[in-house]
Amino acid sequence: MLDYNAAILHGIVKIASKMGISTLQSYQGAKIFEAVGISKAVIRKYFSGTVSRVGGITIEDIAKQTDARHSQAFDPLGLETELTLESLGKHKLRAGGEAHRYNPETIHLLQQAAWTGNYAIHEKNRRRIQRIFAEPFGFLSGCKRDSVRRSGKRR
Repeated sequence: MLDYNAAILHGIVKIASKMGISTLQSYQGAKIFEAVGISKAVIRKYFSGTVSRVGGITIEDIAKQTDARHSQAFDPLGLETELTLESLGKHKLRAGGEAHRYNPETIHLLQQAAWTGNYAIHEKNRRRIQRIFAEPFGFLSGCKRDSVRRSGKRR
């Protein structure tokens, strides 16, 4: 557990230093983050003053998800439960999981283009990434473009 804590602390310090945060006091109240995917009501109550241009999950949604996960981990009837966590594929690319812009194919093409200096491979990779970016609702930018298409006006 000591190694885990040290690794987490090291990671936080590294990220904070890249953001120009050298002391805890310089971070507190800095409001350098934007909330994405959290409803305005949750922002107002729990993260006052945080910028959020996109709505999202409500406190009721959070409660439902928390209850479902708790019931999955601790059976309400006291029966044996499966302790293996289900991977949703949100952080690591998984078959049937969430799509990723930078996936094994695009990374491979990028590496090949860099190693060989082959512009045709670079163009193939660029077109592949553009197709991924154009897919609606796969990513936040796709949602925005789709809402513009439906409403006929820019937001």
